[in-house]
Amino acid sequence: MSPHVGIASDELVKETTDYFRNYNLNRTSGSVTIFGDYGLPAAMQVELADFRNPSKNVVYLVEKVVTTFGVNGYRQKLSIPYKIYPKSAIMKSNIYK
Repeated sequence: MSPHVGIASDELVKETTDYFRNYNLNRTSGSVTIFGDYGLPAAMQVELADFRNPSKNVVYLVEKVVTTFGVNGYRQKLSIPYKIYPKSAIMKSNIYK
């Protein structure tokens, strides 16, 4: 559904094409819950590895950290909406050399 009222069909097709061209299926958004003993702060970079779908092996920027302690143990819920760079870029760079 277009936010523009009275849009012509050709413009609607172009708008839809542009939207899906910029749509990235490999981007993960949401949160990840980990053990709390890592003590990760916000603005930290974390690398997530998916062995079933290696295209999702990406480094993310942590936006928010919620730390909890209770009957489920000491946990941190990381909000990771920002993809920084793919894991393959890390391996090709001079970071580890």
